[in-house]
Amino acid sequence: MGKLPAPLSTEHSELLRAYRVDQERRGLLPSSVEHTGTKLRAFARWLEPAGTVLEATREDVQTFLDGRRTHEGRKLNSRTRYYWVAVLHGFYEWALAEDLTGTDPTARIVRPKQRRVLPRPIADDDLELAIRTAPPQMRAMLTLAALAGLRVQEIAGLDRDDVIEAKSLIRVRHGKGDKERIVPLHPTVLEALRCLPLPRTGAIFVRPRGGRFSGNRLSVVISAYLREHGINATAHQLRHWFATEVYAQGHDIRVVQELLGHSDPATTAAYVAYSHVDAAAAVRSLSISSAALGRAQFRR
Repeated sequence: MGKLPAPLSTEHSELLRAYRVDQERRGLLPSSVEHTGTKLRAFARWLEPAGTVLEATREDVQTFLDGRRTHEGRKLNSRTRYYWVAVLHGFYEWALAEDLTGTDPTARIVRPKQRRVLPRPIADDDLELAIRTAPPQMRAMLTLAALAGLRVQEIAGLDRDDVIEAKSLIRVRHGKGDKERIVPLHPTVLEALRCLPLPRTGAIFVRPRGGRFSGNRLSVVISAYLREHGINATAHQLRHWFATEVYAQGHDIRVVQELLGHSDPATTAAYVAYSHVDAAAAVRSLSISSAALGRAQFRR
């Protein structure tokens, strides 16, 4: 087992607890509140015992982020660094409003440029292998991600009454922004859920020691299972596969947007992989009139 992090000082603990209460009063999702708390605690521990988050400078924030590493030992990429700065900025906005500090050390930090990220759907063969060899609980999780497009926190939040068998629907209630949506229930997903078997009530997915999975933990479990089978993919890439395949069926980005639960179709576009087959067909369909060809002069 890894070494447990040192407890925070009383000052930091009380401060972060007050911020957590504020987030809960504003109706933020529990998963979002927890993610924010994890990052703020890491920053506070880094500052202790020399200082506190209310005394931190812009240079402190930059130095802290420069030293952060991923699980693989790599530096933070631009997207992750951008998210860290946004989390810290949100905290300091609250601290300023509460007259707890007079400065926001993130205010003059230039946010990293966000580069376009291409969709990365899991390969068809890898997905087939993963589902075919999976034990019942893992198979149900994988099919919910790949054949219903659910996020990991949505899978973790599924209850028995969210699976509406009579109408072949899944009610998704724990997505981003706490928005509900309805997704058609694929027969393979229903079969996988019945093999669990489904509980009479309550959470569908329960940890070995009891209690519901968190979205983060579920993501780790799924990604670890894929790696164990030699599959270089993450849990979220199954959702990319779902978006790409649904779009290929009807080329309707609006349908994909609703199924994924996105507010902005531009977000959906980032989930849909470029189709070389469609591109080739589009190019082959181009034509130039014979008259135009006759007027054209081609030279080597």
